[in-house]
Amino acid sequence: MDIKKVIQDLESGPISTKATAEAFLDSYNSQEQKQIIAAMYIGRDYFHENQFKEGHLPSSSEVDHIPQTDYAEILQSKGKENVAKYLGIFDKCAENSKFDMKNF
Repeated sequence: MDIKKVIQDLESGPISTKATAEAFLDSYNSQEQKQIIAAMYIGRDYFHENQFKEGHLPSSSEVDHIPQTDYAEILQSKGKENVAKYLGIFDKCAENSKFDMKNF
């Protein structure tokens, strides 16, 4: 998944309703959708950090407990600006930690 492209796609369209969030997600396969949600939550958890904590290898499995049917509602409730911000933080931490996104 190219997180920078996801952020760009996110910023170019609305996710203000569940339907528009679903339309955004529909442009990604199910694994990428899971990675977007995981990266969002991980980015939120690292809000004031510049890299991942030592020993923490981020994984999309961190959101295994969230049903895929909830993804659109989650994005819509967080809001486009917050989701983009959290994904940007995830990207910054991944780059600074030299985290290989192929492992995500």
